[in-house]
Amino acid sequence: MQKGEIILLHLILFEMKFILEKVGFSEYFKAYDSFGVLPSQIHRKRAEHLKAIRLLCTGILRAFNINPD
Repeated sequence: MQKGEIILLHLILFEMKFILEKVGFSEYFKAYDSFGVLPSQIHRKRAEHLKAIRLLCTGILRAFNINPD
């Protein structure tokens, strides 16, 4: 994937996180929040956005009670 596509995916997952937090699932995203890379930070490295995507996916899966391992 190109860096732009990775950032777009990061943004989509970030929006899902926002929706899940609105309905009370904020505890599943503590690792992502502490990582500190946002989709709007386009100057960040590709690898940092990929790690953020993994953290978001893990939080989303846990919110839906799916074991991500």
